[in-house]
Amino acid sequence: MFPSEIHTPVPLIERYLNEHFVFIRSSVLRTSYFIEPRRLNQSSAHFTSYTLNRIDNKLSLPPHPPFILSYELFIHIHLHSQRTAHPIIFILSLKLIIMKGKRIVVTGGGGFIGSNIVKSLMHDNEVIVVDDFSTGRRENLAGIEDQISLMEGSITDLDFLMSAFRDVDYVLHQAALPSVPRSVDDPITSNFVNVNGTMNVLVAARDSNVEKVVFAASSSAYGDTPTLPKVETMPTNPLSPYAVTKVTGEQYMKVFNDVYGLRTTALRYFNVFGPGQDPTSQYSAVIPKFVKWTINNESPSIYGDGEQSRDFTFVKDTIQANIKAAESKGVDGEVVNIAKGDRTTVNDLARMILEDFGKADVLKPHYIPPLPGDVKHSLADISKARELMNFEPLYTLEDGLKETLQYFRAYYGVE
Repeated sequence: MFPSEIHTPVPLIERYLNEHFVFIRSSVLRTSYFIEPRRLNQSSAHFTSYTLNRIDNKLSLPPHPPFILSYELFIHIHLHSQRTAHPIIFILSLKLIIMKGKRIVVTGGGGFIGSNIVKSLMHDNEVIVVDDFSTGRRENLAGIEDQISLMEGSITDLDFLMSAFRDVDYVLHQAALPSVPRSVDDPITSNFVNVNGTMNVLVAARDSNVEKVVFAASSSAYGDTPTLPKVETMPTNPLSPYAVTKVTGEQYMKVFNDVYGLRTTALRYFNVFGPGQDPTSQYSAVIPKFVKWTINNESPSIYGDGEQSRDFTFVKDTIQANIKAAESKGVDGEVVNIAKGDRTTVNDLARMILEDFGKADVLKPHYIPPLPGDVKHSLADISKARELMNFEPLYTLEDGLKETLQYFRAYYGVE
C-alpha cells in the first residue's frame, strides 16, 4: 500500500501525503523526516542529514544547500501509528535536474543573478563569465576566479561575443542594464544595451552553433493590468523603456527559435532577491535598500502607500529555472513565468526586515510619491513552468529572506 520509492519534487510531498494518506492521519501519533543529499558520483557514506518537522499536517523544509542541483535527495518518512507497533517507513527519492560536463556562457555573470548561477554550475561544468562590469560587481566572483573563465567585454560587441561563444553548449543570457528608473532616466542607453546587446547574443549564438539560449525576461512585460495572476497568454503592456526592451528581447528569442532553429526560452522573472544583490547603487532593489537603511538606523522609504504587492522569488529558484529551461525541449520558443506564485506587500516586506533586525518599534517607514512606470500588483501563474519543464519553487519568502539577511549581516559586519 505504501510505495517504496516515489520520484517527485520536494514541495509535492505534502500534496502526495494529503492525497494518499488521509485515512491514517487521525491515527498518526508522530511523524519524523530526514533528508540525505548525496553527490551522485560519491559513495553513499558522504551525505548530510537535515531534520524536517511536521507542523499542522504540513512539511517544513529547511533551506537547501547551494549545491542542491548536483544532488539526489532521499526523504525518509517514518509514520508512527497507533495501529502498528512498528513505524511505517517509505522513501521518496528526489532526482533533481543535473547539468554536468557542459560548456556554458553566463552573460552578466558578475551581476546578482548571473553570479549565483555561475557558482551553482562551476563545479560540474566549464563556465565562462561574460561581463563588462558596468553594473556587475567583481566582488561577486571573488574567491572563484580560478574555477571559471572570465572574458571581460560588452554584449554590444558582436566580435567579442563570437570569440566567447566558441564551442559553447548553452548561453544563459542575464546581461542587461537593469532598473525601471534607470531606463526612464536614460532610455537610449537602456535600449542600446538591452535590445542591440540581445540581438548580438542571438546572432553570435546562431553563428557559433550554440545549442540553446535562455533569456532573462521580466514580469514588467505585463505592466499594470489588473488581472491576477499574470498568465503568459495575457497581452503585454510595458510601462517603461526597460520593460519595452525586455518584451523586445522575448520577441527576438521567438524569431530566432522559429526562423533560424536556434533553441531559445525566455524566463519572465518576478522580483528576484537573494545574496549578492548590490546595496550601494541608486537603482538598488527594494530588499537591499531596506536592509541598508535598517542597519544605518534610517527609516525605510516606501513609494506610494506601500500596499503594492510583489511575487518575490528567491534566487536559487531562478537558478533551477535556468538549468531546467536549458535542458528542456518542452519550452523551446516559449515565454515562461518564473516566480514563487505568491505575493507580499511592500509594507509587509519592510515589517519582516525591521522585525528581523529588532527595529520594528524604533524605525517606521515614511512614504514618498510613487515611481513613474511602476506597477501596483504582481503575481505569477507558474502552471506553465510546472507543466513544461517541471519547475517547482523550493523556497518561501521567509526561507529566502533568512539566507539573504544572513548574507547582508556578513556584508555589513553586523550581528
